[in-house]
Amino acid sequence: MFLKYAAHSISLIGIPIYFFGFYCVIWKTPKNVKSVKKCMIISCLWCLIQDIDLTLLTIPFILIPTYSGLPIGAMSKVGISTKIQTIIGLFIIVARNRVFKILPNLYPTIYTSDVFVISEDLSLVSTYFCLYLSNMIGQLVFFSAVTFYNLYFSKENLILSKNTRILQRKLFIGVCIQVTLPLTLVVFPFLSIFYCCVFNYHNQTLNNFMSIAVYLHGTLSVLTMIIIHPPYRKLLLNFFRCKIEKQIKVHSLVLMNTRPSTTY
Repeated sequence: MFLKYAAHSISLIGIPIYFFGFYCVIWKTPKNVKSVKKCMIISCLWCLIQDIDLTLLTIPFILIPTYSGLPIGAMSKVGISTKIQTIIGLFIIVARNRVFKILPNLYPTIYTSDVFVISEDLSLVSTYFCLYLSNMIGQLVFFSAVTFYNLYFSKENLILSKNTRILQRKLFIGVCIQVTLPLTLVVFPFLSIFYCCVFNYHNQTLNNFMSIAVYLHGTLSVLTMIIIHPPYRKLLLNFFRCKIEKQIKVHSLVLMNTRPSTTY
């Protein structure tokens, strides 16, 4: 399937980016903001685990607008049941027969696969999703507001040196950008899911591209972290600069060796 190859390609590109990100956080984080190093490592680690699960182990094949799907990843190949993979992915199995009546034009192999359905009551799932989204946005706004107040208005922050305050504010801005940019990538899938569920619209190609957008979220988050924060960006630019200079030297040597010699 196209989705499986796309997921494997994302994993192949993303895993080296993750390890480069780990190296940057561990060895290149400034000492003045070393208190956030642990949080950044944990964040990268969970993003890596999630991406490995999504792009290698399970690879969910979603069947919107029925809130259902099936895994087509490595765990399915080795015989791990959909139920076990569903528990790992924190899904709830309810039923499967109604899905095939709503979605008649699917790949032939799907009709004989073990499909899981979160719920047959779409209004219940929609309500839960809205509550979950509201809770997530509420926490994001609350902690961002508290952090902004402590960095810019709190008198307790005045006991720190000016350079430390500047570094903390730059770090805060960088983290905001690091969170915001990847989130914009998943806005389209969520809006598409909402549209498909409201109008009972099924387009498997659209479902696959929505999945790919979600798969890219973690890799884009780490890549944004590397580009946004100056110490990490400097290391990345130095890496590519060395590669380019090495290629130029090799190319120059090849030209010198292939240049015809002049005899007198």
